[in-house]
Amino acid sequence: MNKQILTTIAILLISTISLFAQENKKHKSNKKTITIKTKIFCDHCVKCESCKARVENKVYELKGIRSVEMIPKNETIHVIFNPKFVTAQKIKEQVASTGYDADEIKATKEQIAGLDDCCQKR
Repeated sequence: MNKQILTTIAILLISTISLFAQENKKHKSNKKTITIKTKIFCDHCVKCESCKARVENKVYELKGIRSVEMIPKNETIHVIFNPKFVTAQKIKEQVASTGYDADEIKATKEQIAGLDDCCQKR
């Protein structure tokens, strides 16, 4: 009788551990990475990265963002996100709202007007 109880407990324990591992694996796979191409029109953004924080903070306002890094020298923005909460399209729209183009999403004249004069398109 004791062997049967111990065997049942062992099976339940192994099943629970296996289920937990599978569930944990699912959560880790819920991320995507995109690289957004933008255009920077001033020299100081490349040197001091003054606009970097503006763009990154705006993207972090979206739910599901895990990591944002704007690289002014390469004119790219790398974003890691959870697609259950936000789409690549929404991220690009958020970048454009700061006054910078994001791939095919172009910033409007009003959004660009919010940038420092030296950062606006020429």
